Amino acid sequence: MNLSLGHNITTYRVLFYIFLAITIGVFVFDRVVKKETFASVNRKNSKEVAKAVNKRAETYQKLDDSEKVLAQRSYKQSLEQISPLVLQKITAIANANEFEISSFRPQKPADNGPLNQLTYVIAGNGTYSNTMDVIRSIEDGMQKLTISQVQIASNDGTADTVNATIYLTAFVNKPKAEEETKKNGQA
Repeated sequence: MNLSLGHNITTYRVLFYIFLAITIGVFVFDRVVKKETFASVNRKNSKEVAKAVNKRAETYQKLDDSEKVLAQRSYKQSLEQISPLVLQKITAIANANEFEISSFRPQKPADNGPLNQLTYVIAGNGTYSNTMDVIRSIEDGMQKLTISQVQIASNDGTADTVNATIYLTAFVNKPKAEEETKKNGQA
């Protein structure tokens, strides 16, 4: 086949067929390949929005649950009122379990976000089983106090008694005025 490009009819026919093939290819591609319609995009977005709304509701529910637990496990009284309450409860538990308290030392309150953290160090002695009963009674009966550390050592003078040091932690809600003052950067 003798094909020469120039101003002749054969050249125009070739260009016409190429153009026709490209046009038909675009038309077929447009009809065959699936495109997302507005309705399908809208359904997809609606599902994603529904998932986000559900996730948000779950998050708010978890926050509410956490706030309820925090309210149950933290004191609402002022810092000065907590130590006598704790001492009274610990003394009652120790007396019920024949454990002798030799010292009760409140530590300096620590700032812990929206809460103040109070630590108490209790030293005492009793039999090993009585000491363990005191620890169990504190863990089981006092939701607002947690035992952070226990040290038990044998008493040198007698074989049946031990010395124990118990570290307790209590959390106290900060007064609202104190929180606002710290947020605003005032002393």
